[in-house]
Amino acid sequence: MRGRRAALYVAAWALILALLAVPLFLWHSHGLEKAQAPAAVLVTLVIAALALAGRNPSRRVLPDASAAPFLIAAGLTLMAAAWAVGPWAAVMGGWCVVIALVVLARERAA
Repeated sequence: MRGRRAALYVAAWALILALLAVPLFLWHSHGLEKAQAPAAVLVTLVIAALALAGRNPSRRVLPDASAAPFLIAAGLTLMAAAWAVGPWAAVMGGWCVVIALVVLARERAA
């Protein structure tokens, strides 16, 4: 799904988020909750606009398998667990993400 149709679905999701945010303003008095809902709607609308403005990429060959998504997931998990196990996990996770980004860049250039 690309272009206008994708943008339509993402904008519909932004509308649902906005409708769900209305009761939040009535029931909660904390500022953080009131700030998160409009921010989520705004980010979703920005994604819809990017989907609408996107163009169809030319065909290119993608690899059958890549280690980069696994490395990104492992790195982000280590970085999130760093508060419990120590700062070494954040460093290891950061390096996993950096290595994954390099792998992705090399795959894209190929």
